[in-house]
Amino acid sequence: MATSSTPLTGTNIHKESTSRVPQSLESLSQVSTQSNEENSEIEPTSKTEEKYPNEKKKKIPSTRKQAIMTKLSGARDLLGMIFLPILNVLLTIALMGTLIYVYISADGQTLDYTMASMKIPSVVALLTTLLKMCIAGGIGYAVSEYKWVRLQDGGVLSLIDLYDACTRGVGGALRVLFSLRLDYVIIPAVIFQFGLIAIGPASQVVLTTYASDHYCLNGSDKFNGKLHHVNLSLDDLSTLRYPYDQRLNYGLRNQYLVVYGFDTAPYKGDIPVNYDYNNETISLKFPNVEMFYTDMECHDGTFGETQIIDEKTRNPTTLADYYGNSQPVAPRVFYSGSMFNRTYFDIVRQSVPADVDPNGRPEVRNFVGDQTFVTMTYQGQATRKSIERLEEIVVRECTLRTQKSLNTIYTKEGQSYFIELGPKQPIDMDYDRLINASLWMSLDDYSGSPRLMLNAYSYQLTLLMTMTVLKQEAFQNRLANAWATNNPDRNTMENFLRDAFNQTDLSVSLIRPEQSITGTYAEGCYPIQAVYSLDRASYYTISLILAVPLLWWVSVWIASLYQTNGVSRGNSQIALLVTGFTKSAAEQFKGYSYAGQRTLFEKASTVDITFGEVKRMDHKPGHIGFGLENELHPLRARRRPISRA
Repeated sequence: MATSSTPLTGTNIHKESTSRVPQSLESLSQVSTQSNEENSEIEPTSKTEEKYPNEKKKKIPSTRKQAIMTKLSGARDLLGMIFLPILNVLLTIALMGTLIYVYISADGQTLDYTMASMKIPSVVALLTTLLKMCIAGGIGYAVSEYKWVRLQDGGVLSLIDLYDACTRGVGGALRVLFSLRLDYVIIPAVIFQFGLIAIGPASQVVLTTYASDHYCLNGSDKFNGKLHHVNLSLDDLSTLRYPYDQRLNYGLRNQYLVVYGFDTAPYKGDIPVNYDYNNETISLKFPNVEMFYTDMECHDGTFGETQIIDEKTRNPTTLADYYGNSQPVAPRVFYSGSMFNRTYFDIVRQSVPADVDPNGRPEVRNFVGDQTFVTMTYQGQATRKSIERLEEIVVRECTLRTQKSLNTIYTKEGQSYFIELGPKQPIDMDYDRLINASLWMSLDDYSGSPRLMLNAYSYQLTLLMTMTVLKQEAFQNRLANAWATNNPDRNTMENFLRDAFNQTDLSVSLIRPEQSITGTYAEGCYPIQAVYSLDRASYYTISLILAVPLLWWVSVWIASLYQTNGVSRGNSQIALLVTGFTKSAAEQFKGYSYAGQRTLFEKASTVDITFGEVKRMDHKPGHIGFGLENELHPLRARRRPISRA
């Protein structure tokens, strides 16, 4: 096979060489030029260094400053991330300490004790409100950071909404209840949010008020009160007047007091008590108040033999003769036959000398004595009844006995009163002395035991007159029968009379004092002003329980930041937008951009999502976002900053 070739001639060689030489020279020239430029650059530098030997040293501080600024920037970022949570912790601890201080300071203080011009309940309410705000905010910090850690393990996307709801107080916690999942962060967060509701009421029961104690003062120490009552040994209650003949003694001057006492007997009505009192007292005690105490001594009688005084003839007669063929109506009270010439009917008809016999008149003795009466009842009852058979009649003959009783009267806050019966002193009825007119003319003996005897005797006269002379229909119906109706279990004539005597004793002794200067000063009791009392059990519970949510959210918050390499994303909506979905994850929600939150939540509940770093073949840091399983690397591995990778 023939081939052709170009002969290597001298001309060709020359041309080739000529063409190459300039290239070599050009390259060399370039190298030389570059070398000269470099030398020219170095030379001035060297000269500069010679002229300014400290110029290089000036660049070193600039580098250090840049490093310092970098560290400061990092510290500033760190401080910005932890500032509010740490401030929350410090404020919570301060508020807890302040609340404890308020409790301890208020213990034992009166209810008008204030702090910062506020009453203690207001201070406690303010502190607990601030505490709830801080603790709720701390729970929000912890849960919002934890959700970024939780989703690194994978889970349905709706968890984002659930964790976000837990940071929004009780309303958000209620929303979580409908989609509650077993999660060691969600469940405590919900419990704490609801527990914060109870903090306010619970904090108010730590301090209770205590005012059950009181102190008492004697009447000599302070004017507590004064009871105005009759002085039985000093006041003149009798109608006895000049010439001091007992045949003209009609009984008490204020006979209406006895009638009033009988009127109140059926209903056990309160007898008015006259006393002054200090408005600040809670109770008064009037000791040793002189009062009458009247009872009776009775024995059985018979309808056919027991004598009474016929009010028409004023002569003694038997009950059988008095009624004759008429039908008796019980109950009935008569003067006893022993009261002949001594009844009310006799007194109003008496005519006595107008002058006083200093030696006394012995005949007057026949007109004074024990006050005796006869009761006729149906089977011993106080019930009004027409008696048809003699065997139904019960007859009793009784004698009045009046004593002086030193009673104690208790009152409570100016309202009702209670009488405690004290020791009784018999009143000696010396009838020979009673008829001695010269005794009542002597001012020296006008008071004391003689006056007490005269007052008691006059009182008995009025009692007996009230039971016998009072219109019998009124006595039977309005008094005795009414009492029997109200006291069916005690329905006897003697019980009725004793109740009536008790009422008349009070009425005569208390209602109308004869001299306003007499009376009894009270021992008064005053309340000790209500104070706050610390409930130790509640105090320790509230103080300790507030630390539980604080420690919990701080622990969760720190652990979450550690798991996310110290990057705080919290509730940032921008962080959600920046991270975004991977392409495959976005495909799961294709066509849902117009959907509402309910529809999106339902869809998110069906999509498993993982939060992490996109995997790259070159092992360089990838984009952080939300993707499907096995698409992402978790962020938990601690590594160097991206700038050094």
